[in-house]
Amino acid sequence: MLLEGTVTAHRPPLNGYPATAEIRVEAPSGPALCLIDQKSFPGDLRPQPQTRITVDYLPTGHCKVPPEPGSRWGVFAIGVFFALTGTAMLWYRMNE
Repeated sequence: MLLEGTVTAHRPPLNGYPATAEIRVEAPSGPALCLIDQKSFPGDLRPQPQTRITVDYLPTGHCKVPPEPGSRWGVFAIGVFFALTGTAMLWYRMNE
């Protein structure tokens, strides 16, 4: 589910783990703290502390940056294409 969160801090790379942004999210089960690595953000740039961002909060307590809206339209377009193709094939077979 998409929830609003606040960037509370940045954590530097440590022991092979990437640099992360620490984000506080008000989840339905209570406040949660998520770490999202730097490479997940557009341009590999972490948002500044105190910035409000939308995160995709998972029931397991993990967060990720939601996909860009363009990728959702791409998936939608592919679905429409296959639905129309399937419908056309069925119509063609029924009218042979």
